[in-house]
Amino acid sequence: MPDIWWQAQHQWAAIATTDALNHENGGLPNIGVFVLGQPFLVALALAWVWVAGLRLLWRSGRPLWRALAWAYGLVGVVPPPAPPVLW
Repeated sequence: MPDIWWQAQHQWAAIATTDALNHENGGLPNIGVFVLGQPFLVALALAWVWVAGLRLLWRSGRPLWRALAWAYGLVGVVPPPAPPVLW
């Protein structure tokens, strides 16, 4: 709760910072960096768990689990919508 109070008092600084970083570093040219950087963000020691999880989701017979694997792929392709202006 104190964090929300601080954010409200400072015109939602975290949202403004995230938006500025997205405009500076985001966009279509950086999709490859995002997708290829995922195993390194997880850490090389746990990359096998990440790959095994995606493989399990993809090969499952359950549509929801397979949709989660598709959703991960779409995160790197579809740009996020612009955040609403809160101040």
